[in-house]
Amino acid sequence: MRITPLLGGVYTASITFQDNEEKFIWWTVEVRTDSPKPEATIDMRAVIRKATSAEISLSNPLNEPITFEVFY
Repeated sequence: MRITPLLGGVYTASITFQDNEEKFIWWTVEVRTDSPKPEATIDMRAVIRKATSAEISLSNPLNEPITFEVFY
């Protein structure tokens, strides 16, 4: 089992096994994580009531669609 949380918090799951005699055994798993550290930061300054912008490049190294979130 691989857990890759994108946000910090507490995640819970259960793992269940069943044998040929239909007996069950299970474990509850709790993972406590912090948010990942940023790879980089961009410092920006602007004059009051004037727009500013920054251009960033994003790439998806996975073979599946993903959604990027930007916090400013």
